[in-house]
Amino acid sequence: MRAAILVLLLALGGCTATDDEPAPAPRSGLVWSNDDGVFVLDGDQPRRLGRYHNEQVAVAADSRSGAVVVSDDFPSSGDDELVIWATGGGEARVPCGRCQGVAIAGDEVRTAEANLIRRFARSDGRFLGSILAHPPRAVSEPIVSPQEVIAATPEVTVLEYVIDEPGRYNAFYAMDANGSVRWEHVVGGTLPVHQYAVDPTGTTLAFSTGTSSVDADMESWPVLLDLATGQVKPLPPLPVGPDALSMVSDLAWNGPNLVVVSTVGPRGDTTRAGDGTSALFERRGDQWDRHAAADTAQLRPLPGGGLARVNNPFKELEITEHGTIRTLSGSGFILGSPTPGDAVPLDWPE
Repeated sequence: MRAAILVLLLALGGCTATDDEPAPAPRSGLVWSNDDGVFVLDGDQPRRLGRYHNEQVAVAADSRSGAVVVSDDFPSSGDDELVIWATGGGEARVPCGRCQGVAIAGDEVRTAEANLIRRFARSDGRFLGSILAHPPRAVSEPIVSPQEVIAATPEVTVLEYVIDEPGRYNAFYAMDANGSVRWEHVVGGTLPVHQYAVDPTGTTLAFSTGTSSVDADMESWPVLLDLATGQVKPLPPLPVGPDALSMVSDLAWNGPNLVVVSTVGPRGDTTRAGDGTSALFERRGDQWDRHAAADTAQLRPLPGGGLARVNNPFKELEITEHGTIRTLSGSGFILGSPTPGDAVPLDWPE
């Protein structure tokens, strides 16, 4: 038994490379789900992590480890597991009740259960303690969803919940290690918040929010939030034109650039997914560049110059490097991906 534990700790300890270790394939750390479960690409091979995922997936900045909460049934019956994996096969599984969301900050993995932030060692899954994290509005406003970890830095853990004011609004707040609330941000818009993505520096959170109007038009847009202050960072609107609406389907970082995949269609005609066409936008500095995005539902830049995408209409998950396309899964959905430190070309090969 002691030998087996030692092997596990050594494997998980591989999160930090030595000079003698070969670097993992750049695409390692891509996480997706399909009808067969939740998978991570470990080198060239998919590795199954569980049956169903519970909201967010975290991939470390160095792509050598990640974490996800999984369950055997949907909706969860409360027997969830926090899975912390390392590329090369190391894995720790920790019973985690009804944990919601997950984030990696330095050497820690953090998740939320009820009003607690639970902390675990990224290296081996050891429990490091809990932080009491009551929502700032818990006394005056009813909470209508469990708290969920969506991002973290070494200083704070960022959680999301939903409140009635009246109406339903998403709200974020940041809790520090002493149990104090550093900031709160109530998100404008009436549509649920989606597609969380933290930039390579670990300082900025991108997400999408939107509205649904009385005439059934729906639109959504990206937002940037400073994780240290909770303040919104300036971001020009997507260049879709005054007579068009955009519904964001995916967000990712391409080095310092934000990449948005969106469905764009005329106003009054975007209540169904098939009413618009796919568009791919990349923010470079203060402006948006538009790329060709035919048949693309999701697109993720990968370290080393590769790309992963889910295509339309068949929802196949594909990956490309050096002009070669490989299909990883039919009817898949990307849950998380390693983020390149530098921007890579976004042109998908014909």
